[in-house]
Amino acid sequence: MDIESINKQALAQTYYILDNFDDTIKNKVPNSLFNTIKENMDIQYKNTTELLIETKELLYAILNKYVLSQSQKDKLAEYYRFYDAKMEEEKSKKYQYKNLFENNRNETPKTEKNENVDFLEKYH
Repeated sequence: MDIESINKQALAQTYYILDNFDDTIKNKVPNSLFNTIKENMDIQYKNTTELLIETKELLYAILNKYVLSQSQKDKLAEYYRFYDAKMEEEKSKKYQYKNLFENNRNETPKTEKNENVDFLEKYH
């Protein structure tokens, strides 16, 4: 992915968040990356509390590559595995794929012939 393909607002959000970190964290991020983000961000962006998905992905990648220790990376990976499993479980409960076709088996499908018979029986 090159810098031109990244949302300019996401770059602005990422810049403002990184800029607000304390110096010990900020110094772990290469100046060249920090400057590239600053040069390519939307300078007219108004900060909001809602982070863009792309901002979250950028922050995750930057923190994972430059800031976090190995044990922190392991904990973060464990969290994402837990979170992904929980989301899959919620989807499974919501959609209940195994029961999706059971209800249809109990009902007799209405065919044109059945509809015609029903229609004709009204008049006999």
